Amino acid sequence: MLNPMNFLGGVRNHTSTFGSGGRDITLERSLPAPRGTHPAVILLHGSDGLDAAGPRFRLMMQALAGLGYAALLPHYFARTGDADLGSGSRRSEAIARSFPLWQEAIVEAVAEAARLPGIDPQRIGLCGFSLGAFLALGVAARAPQVRCVIEFCGGLPEDLVGRPFTMPSVLILHGEADATVPVAHARTLEEALRTNHVPHEAHIYPGQGHVLQGQAERDALQHCLAFLETHLAVRQ
Repeated sequence: MLNPMNFLGGVRNHTSTFGSGGRDITLERSLPAPRGTHPAVILLHGSDGLDAAGPRFRLMMQALAGLGYAALLPHYFARTGDADLGSGSRRSEAIARSFPLWQEAIVEAVAEAARLPGIDPQRIGLCGFSLGAFLALGVAARAPQVRCVIEFCGGLPEDLVGRPFTMPSVLILHGEADATVPVAHARTLEEALRTNHVPHEAHIYPGQGHVLQGQAERDALQHCLAFLETHLAVRQ
C-alpha cells in the first residue's frame, strides 16, 4: 500500500510496505522529480539500525535522487523484530541468528523494487555499510536483478567463503585501521572476487577507521558516484 509523504526539494518521497516471513517491512524511497524510469540504489544500514543512523541515510537518499537515482531504504530489521541488537557477544549472537532472515528480506526488497513504478528493474544496485555490506554481498550472489554492489567496511558472508559464486561488479571501500571490521575482511573479499572472476575495484584508506572521514570520505564518495554511473548509467 503506497502512501505519498511529501515532495522535498524537487524529490518525491514515498513510504510503502512489502511482506517477508509474515511480517510487514517498511520501504522508504526517494525518487527524482522528473517522471519516468530510473536506476535504483538500495541502501542497507549497519548493526546500529535506523534509530540513530536514519537521518544520515535519508540525506543520502535525497542526494541520490537529486542525481537521478531512485533511492530505497528497507527496514530489514523488522524481519526479525529487532530494534536494538545490544553489544558484545549479545550483538554477535543476534547477527549470527538473524543474518539469513535479514538476507531473505533484502532479496524480497530487491524483487519489490523491480516491480515498483519509476524504477528500471534492469538497473538496481546495492550499497551496504558494515553489516549492511556483508548482507549486500550475500544478496548479490542470490538476486540476479542486482547489477552492482558498493560495500563500505564489510566483507564476504561466511557461507560464501571458500566456495564458488557469481556476483555483479563490486566496489570495496575500507579503512586500513578499522577496528570493528578489520581490513583483512576486505583482503579476503578481494581474493575471493579475483578467484571467482568477479569484476571489482578496491580502495583501502590508510589511517582510517570504521567510518571514513575527511578527504578519505570525499574520495570514497567520488568513487561511488563514478561506479554507479558506470554500472547503472543515469539516462538523461
